[in-house]
Amino acid sequence: MLRAYLDESGIHADSRWCVIAGYFGSENKWNKFDARWRSVLDSFGIEEFHAQRFWSAYEGSNISEYNGWDQGRATNFIGNLLNVVRDSNRIFPVSCSVYMDEWHRLSEDEKAYLTGASFDVAGRRLTSGAPNKPYFLPFLTVIRTVMEYCQPGHTTDFSFDESRHFSGYASQYFKEIKAWKIGNFSGLGQISFVDSKKHPGGCG
Repeated sequence: MLRAYLDESGIHADSRWCVIAGYFGSENKWNKFDARWRSVLDSFGIEEFHAQRFWSAYEGSNISEYNGWDQGRATNFIGNLLNVVRDSNRIFPVSCSVYMDEWHRLSEDEKAYLTGASFDVAGRRLTSGAPNKPYFLPFLTVIRTVMEYCQPGHTTDFSFDESRHFSGYASQYFKEIKAWKIGNFSGLGQISFVDSKKHPGGCG
């Protein structure tokens, strides 16, 4: 079984890019990755890693878990985490982004179609899609990309960081995708929304 851990970024209204990105691999490879990732966090006294918080601290912001760190300690910390990623065998990156200037040029129906809406032969919208939530275009794209690596007879589970803005329609749309008779979507397993403290090698 494959498992993908993914997170969204740029979902606020004034963002120039909307992105979903993460990594996927087998359950066994993830277990090894998580052990090494947690070891680095523990050695530096960090409960969980959020890139935005780390880089804000690195640039001088007052971020509680990094108070008192000098640049050498911060560089050593991020270097050790990157080494875990670099040395992990068969944990693969996946991402997709939307440039929001282009997104805003689309019609409402085009946005709806790209986020899951269906239409009848006359062009009438049958289901709503999510035209105001552009991140569901990269949502579908990363799922499709990962599923290209899922062998027949196997399944892939998808885990996303917890988000009240994201999880509702994501669960519904995932169920619809799973029922599609095209591509390799029949191998879709479960979708979940996880606490990054419990999944240090995945989300955050």
